[in-house]
Amino acid sequence: MSLFKTKKQYKFEVVGLPFYKDAQQNVNLKKPLSVDLIEEPDNPHDKNAIMVCVNRYKIGHVPANKCKYVKDILHKGDVKQISIHLRHANGDWISADITIDYKG
Repeated sequence: MSLFKTKKQYKFEVVGLPFYKDAQQNVNLKKPLSVDLIEEPDNPHDKNAIMVCVNRYKIGHVPANKCKYVKDILHKGDVKQISIHLRHANGDWISADITIDYKG
């Protein structure tokens, strides 16, 4: 058995992109992107919601069925990196995939 924790990844697709088109237009895709996952306990639709922010702009949410697992990862404090892969065309964001690298 190794004394070192293994590196793991958790991936999911961001939901709700069409609701945040204005914020997406403020994100400069020519600069490095920082991703934050922020719990939203006051969200009127879901008290377990987690918003996805890119360069401090809210661009969508973690899917509801993934929130519990994402919260578990975030609360353990073993997150190494959160990255995003965007697909876009003609100024519209088609999809966004998040990868959380963490120690497990």
